[in-house]
Amino acid sequence: MANEFTATDVFGQNVVAKTKTWIDHVIKRHPEMAGQEHRVKDAIENPGTVSQGNTPSHRVFAGRRIQGGGFAYGGKRVVAVVRYDPAGNGSLTTAYFTTLDPPGKVLWTRH
Repeated sequence: MANEFTATDVFGQNVVAKTKTWIDHVIKRHPEMAGQEHRVKDAIENPGTVSQGNTPSHRVFAGRRIQGGGFAYGGKRVVAVVRYDPAGNGSLTTAYFTTLDPPGKVLWTRH
């Protein structure tokens, strides 16, 4: 299966965004993410915070807020949800724009 992109998270673990997941889940449910692969990769590699996801195998990477007052992205951030297998390999499960801080216990914060 082809990959849309790969990234290394702040914990040094590899994360893969599979093309099928990107198209069939992320773009179908969040069409505003089309062409935003670079922002999702940046959220994983350079997040503002990382929180525990809904399960122990999921982490939520919240990118830094996008500067500016533009209608489309100003003040928003990209959130990328990654599921890790027992070996520590990550797979992107979803990504979206939001103005909210993700819920869950904060595991890591940029200083």
